Amino acid sequence: MELNIAKNIKNEYIKLLSEDESFYDSVKTLLSKKEDEPVYSYSLLNYEEPPNYKKEQKELLEINLDINIINQSAIEIKDRIDELINEIDYQIDSVDKAIKNETERIMDVNMLCGNNSEYNMIIPISVNQFSGEKYKPLNNDVISCQLSSSKEVSHNILNISGNGYPGNKYVYNNSVFEENEDDKSNIEYIYDESDVTGYEYSRLVTTNKNEIIDSLINYDNKNVNCVITINTEENVSSAYIKTENNDLVIQNIETSDDGIKFIKSLKNPINISDINQIYNDSEYIYGSNIICFRPSKYIRITLSSSNNTDDIIAIEENESAKIKHNTKRKKIKINNIKFYSNTYSKTSIITDNIVSLGSVDKVGLFLNEYIPDHFSQGLDYAKYYLIINGTEHEVVPMNSLRDGIKIIKFSEEDILQNYTKKINETIKSVLIKIVLTPNENKESILLSNIKLCLRKDTGLEYV
Repeated sequence: MELNIAKNIKNEYIKLLSEDESFYDSVKTLLSKKEDEPVYSYSLLNYEEPPNYKKEQKELLEINLDINIINQSAIEIKDRIDELINEIDYQIDSVDKAIKNETERIMDVNMLCGNNSEYNMIIPISVNQFSGEKYKPLNNDVISCQLSSSKEVSHNILNISGNGYPGNKYVYNNSVFEENEDDKSNIEYIYDESDVTGYEYSRLVTTNKNEIIDSLINYDNKNVNCVITINTEENVSSAYIKTENNDLVIQNIETSDDGIKFIKSLKNPINISDINQIYNDSEYIYGSNIICFRPSKYIRITLSSSNNTDDIIAIEENESAKIKHNTKRKKIKINNIKFYSNTYSKTSIITDNIVSLGSVDKVGLFLNEYIPDHFSQGLDYAKYYLIINGTEHEVVPMNSLRDGIKIIKFSEEDILQNYTKKINETIKSVLIKIVLTPNENKESILLSNIKLCLRKDTGLEYV
């Protein structure tokens, strides 16, 4: 691997020596050297000759240049490794996104064949299809109120405890104890901004009583649980948890102003990274890995995981590894936790026309909405409208547990369902309008997985 910094330093030094004819041989020697050879050439002092101060100064300079090249090359190599890791992360994210999109498409088809079989078309609606005056959402996958300001707030982890132990001790893969090469009990991995490194918390379980070790290998199949207590520099109300676990459950969130008295901020556990829950539960934005809570400086988060890893577990005895064949490891892995202090303002956003060809006779809005449990009840943090053929109709999401109009339908007959609104013409244009109101300007309802569900009845003659 050619290093630019080493090449540049050597070239500049050669250019400097070329200005002095007495160093002509030195220039020839340097030009003949390989890239990875040092500038300085080893030579012996002859005590019988008088000192050549000019030569000695040159050699000291070359030694200094070589030290500088080593230092600068190390920095360049690190930067290149960082660039490579970032590129790999980007490619992985791209593949993950493609897999997620295909998974959602398959789930959309399953939805059409299942609970919502009366529809035969689903159109996914992305965040960037909405527009509003200077509208800025929370991110590219989640819709929020107008984001007025956003600040990532630094934090300290005060304590991690649970029913297991920190790190990856006893993991023996490829005939090596992994902890010796990468100790994943290092809490710094949660702070280091890298998605490659990660802190792990483990629990060992076994089905063989002979493999039980008190306080280490447990004769059960309980989930691994851990509680993380965090202190932030200023009040925060949301966090993003980067994890490789696809079964990471937030069991509880508690907040405190003083770190002594904590208040529960979560009614029910959430499997934050399980996108399969998108169609089973409308009240969280699955796959976003975002959690919200009362604005506070002390946060206590209880996590759990149920899946067994594929790791081989071994105990070191008499300088050899004794494998526990019936022992499994459950782990919680956290690559990163980021906390945010945001401010929001009320906003109204709208799409362009979504039905571009022909017409349909039935339409409903599907989405997931996350209203944090501590928000006041009975307030309209979000209002949804379908603008059909130029007329605005207020609706509630068809997968919501709330009462209201969920379906707009063209029909020549009376409709008995109180959640369906009849119109007297086929549907030739549909726009989605959403009005969002923040909670005290510091928090926002969050929306994701927005879809327009349609039915095109081929038995009708559309006008």
